[in-house]
Amino acid sequence: MSRVGPIRAPMSAAGVWACVSLGVLLGAALPYWPYDRACGSWLILYMVAVGLALVAGMWGARVSWKSRYGFAHVIAICTIIWGLALTAEQVLPRIGYAKTRLAWRCHDGHADAGATRVAAAERVNVRLVGLSR
Repeated sequence: MSRVGPIRAPMSAAGVWACVSLGVLLGAALPYWPYDRACGSWLILYMVAVGLALVAGMWGARVSWKSRYGFAHVIAICTIIWGLALTAEQVLPRIGYAKTRLAWRCHDGHADAGATRVAAAERVNVRLVGLSR
């Protein structure tokens, strides 16, 4: 008795392109995110959406590879790279790699930690000037 199972037919072309198109459409929509993604819960929701675009790209890459659709696979790989770029755009300024420093959480309604410190220093200066009069 043979242990080798039957070979399954690859996914149809329409199914492969549907999987790849899902990642492409989600990746294309993310730069037009309608909410503030500077900090807080909207940033977390945005990062979850970017993660979904990455997963959809990997899923499309796997399906297109197994079904032997080369162009669909290239498009899916481009979707993965686009998702990684969107991730880097938000993560790198928050871990100190970029010139600007951003915070993950919102403090005083601002994500920029430097701007928050400057605003606090200005409030202290205004109070000191008021006291000296």
